[in-house]
Amino acid sequence: MIRQIAGFALLAALCAAPAAAEDRAVVIAQPGPGAPLDISQIAARLKAAGMTTTTASDLKAAQLPGPLEVLQAPDPAAGARLVLLSGRFVNAGGDSWLMASDAGARGLAFADRDGISVGHLVTLMRDGSRRGVLLLAETPGGPAPGPRLQAGVGQMRGVAGVSVIAGPPDAIARAVEGLTGPRTNVAAVLLAEPTLRLVSGTAAASLEGSPSAAAAAPTATPTGAGGLTAPALPGEAEAWVRAAALRQVKAYEDFLTAFPNGRYAGVAAQRITQLGGTPPAQASTPATTTSAAPAQGSDSAHAAVAEIALNLSLGERSQLQRILTGLGFDTRGTDGAFGSGTREAIRRWQGGAGLPATGYLDAAQVARLRRSAR
Repeated sequence: MIRQIAGFALLAALCAAPAAAEDRAVVIAQPGPGAPLDISQIAARLKAAGMTTTTASDLKAAQLPGPLEVLQAPDPAAGARLVLLSGRFVNAGGDSWLMASDAGARGLAFADRDGISVGHLVTLMRDGSRRGVLLLAETPGGPAPGPRLQAGVGQMRGVAGVSVIAGPPDAIARAVEGLTGPRTNVAAVLLAEPTLRLVSGTAAASLEGSPSAAAAAPTATPTGAGGLTAPALPGEAEAWVRAAALRQVKAYEDFLTAFPNGRYAGVAAQRITQLGGTPPAQASTPATTTSAAPAQGSDSAHAAVAEIALNLSLGERSQLQRILTGLGFDTRGTDGAFGSGTREAIRRWQGGAGLPATGYLDAAQVARLRRSAR
């Protein structure tokens, strides 16, 4: 479990590679409304953390790839990588792009010409190092994204070894401080900054092989989290990061079903309130006592843990809702949010299939549903 938690290690742990490794950082800030990022301050922080740092701003399309070339330069020891992109993003089909300062609204057909593909960048970071963090600071406004594109950073497929975090520029700037701080990790940053989200599904990223992997486990209370005095329960930290990545009321409710007395129960309740929901009464305050295991006295609680572990994307959840509805089990929506309608539909399907009617899916049941749709 420590290695799994360490997969979210920040720069303090990431930079603890052998002496021959070169830890590299790239910061690109494109123009946009609102206060711009202080890239000089961010660069100073990264350099103080021992990273070779490249910065650039206000780049046109032909200039965007230049600062990223350092990431593909040879590095036999494969040091850590941190990249921060700030500006206007668009997305489509599981990828996102940072747009150039001279990009118009020509649409998806020109996205690779008018911007930098986040998906390609993640691959570049992975190929150069097994330990990377990509920060995407989204600035609102700007021209319409163009045909077949949506504004902002979209959800992406995960790439092992690279954690991708998106959010507003001020929160991203604070994330850099956290990433370069002592004994901190991505999970702690997500706890401390409610406006940040993990967009690439890299919850299983690993620092295996790093001398500081064990030390990277979150032990200190994250700034701003508040009340986290009990240790995380088995499997809780990984489940929390997955819930935080979705940032939906039902994701936090599922987390609380599995870990009602866990370390992050109080924070999950706060997130539900922030999103306009009503948290369960038993999770209205952060846990302050130690428990040997989650309070899982029912099959539903165990099943909730199993479903969380699947790390289903919104698209995959939506697909399962469509399958259930097509089989005659109306989920009352196919938006990917597993609400009460979906839970009831799952229970009815499970009951009809002779399975325990928990309302939560495990891997075998997901595969069974998909086969039934063929």
